[in-house]
Amino acid sequence: MSEPDTLNNCERCNTELNGSLRSLLQLQNVTTKRRDKINSDEEERVRLGYEIRTGVRFPERGGQPSYRVATVEQAGSTLAKLTYAQGADLWRINLGWARRKNKNDYGFVLDVERGYWARNEQAVDDTESDAMSSRTAKVIPFVKDHRNCLLFEPSSRLPAEMMASLQAALKQAIQVQYQLEDNELAAEPLPSRDNRRLILFYESAEGGAGVLKRLLDDPQGLAEVAKAALEICHFDPQTGEDRHHGPRSEETCEAACYDCLMNYSNQRDHGLLDRKELRNLLLQLAQTQVIAAPAAKPRSEHLEQLMQQVESTLEQDWLDYLETRGYRLPSKAQASISACKTRPDFLYEAETTAIYIDGPHHLYPDRAQRDASQTECLEDFGYSVIRFDLQSNWETVLQQYPHVFGNPQQRIIMSFSSALQTSDKTLDLDLFDPVWHSLINSINSHEGIFIESGGDVVQENQVIGDYIAEVSCNGYVIRLIDREKSSEDVKAALEAQGFNVLYVSQESVEEIVKEIIRVSQEQ
Repeated sequence: MSEPDTLNNCERCNTELNGSLRSLLQLQNVTTKRRDKINSDEEERVRLGYEIRTGVRFPERGGQPSYRVATVEQAGSTLAKLTYAQGADLWRINLGWARRKNKNDYGFVLDVERGYWARNEQAVDDTESDAMSSRTAKVIPFVKDHRNCLLFEPSSRLPAEMMASLQAALKQAIQVQYQLEDNELAAEPLPSRDNRRLILFYESAEGGAGVLKRLLDDPQGLAEVAKAALEICHFDPQTGEDRHHGPRSEETCEAACYDCLMNYSNQRDHGLLDRKELRNLLLQLAQTQVIAAPAAKPRSEHLEQLMQQVESTLEQDWLDYLETRGYRLPSKAQASISACKTRPDFLYEAETTAIYIDGPHHLYPDRAQRDASQTECLEDFGYSVIRFDLQSNWETVLQQYPHVFGNPQQRIIMSFSSALQTSDKTLDLDLFDPVWHSLINSINSHEGIFIESGGDVVQENQVIGDYIAEVSCNGYVIRLIDREKSSEDVKAALEAQGFNVLYVSQESVEEIVKEIIRVSQEQ
């Protein structure tokens, strides 16, 4: 099977692009005539409307499209997918009047000698039009710019009425939530008005306000926007109760009004808008969390790829720690930086930050000196360097750099290692001390609790003990240690590394399970 022709296929979904456009004219410098007020001519132009085709192409880094994805999740189900690209190429192509007689006749007649446009068949009378010269051509005008873009794609196909209403509601809610002017944010259906499968949001103001990126970085951001949308649509954001009208109106809003979804810019969609169709969907979105990844894959797939690239269990523990507490994941693992002859354990590309997870061997003087030299070199090249070792409190370090790791979110998710066991809880008991087999089997038999084998506990380059097993419950990791044999030093060392710790014995299995659940629910 041959590779798809990327010039004729969508780079995002690989769908074949139908047809081609010729005689395109990029508009870079234009002359306009000022009007102090919107007159009837302008109203008529907006009512008739143009057929605008919008194209988006993500920027490339290293020969590959660069964008981030996130899933909008509620109670374990995915409601939508978000795709964000910073500085994407945006084309807006004007194919002609929406109500032209011949739908296959694209473009406008241009006087190539004087630079005037001919009066279109659907245009209103314009007494100010100048006479055309004999040199004319039919061209399709377009503009191109770089904008921050966000694609909102529902998991299931929604009717055109709901997609149009959702587009209007989310656009206005984002503006309200982040205090934007109407001209700072734009929204359009993709791939077209007649085939609404995605909603494209882009920051139309020069430079952008950065709010679309925040919808990915803040797990609760979209939920807050949905609550604002409920308010805009005359619903109580908590209960969904219909208030029937806006705060400054007494007339009942049956489907849409200028206090909720309707505005001057979306006149062509007025017939589709219906706030009541949105109620249940907005209530669902108000209970969601955005699970973002730093790359062009969903977070779960990106985490799996990172896990496959790590070179130590300590690095796996660190990734699990980020995942269970809702911190941002690194964009790469084991990425070589040849200029400094080093390979950080992880890399946050957007923040130009290198991460090292240092094991016991990094405590030796010669290795510590080498680490210092590498850190100095990386800083000379503009990188920030953050190190996590066995003696540091991981939580403290993470909270020192919110611009890199984000803010922790109490998300009910399982660690990566536990997720692998979701479909099959069969254990290899050979990995556990035989003394604990009965306890391990009993814990593993409880729904929602997952268990893995333990390992050594290292402090100051010495093994000071071990832990029996690692348990995941309600999305949190707890390490079990022997009540009779483990010292307080073992417990303190594990807690310093950011783990919850629980003493156990071979008796009272049910009490131990209850304690595991209680500890996980308190986090």
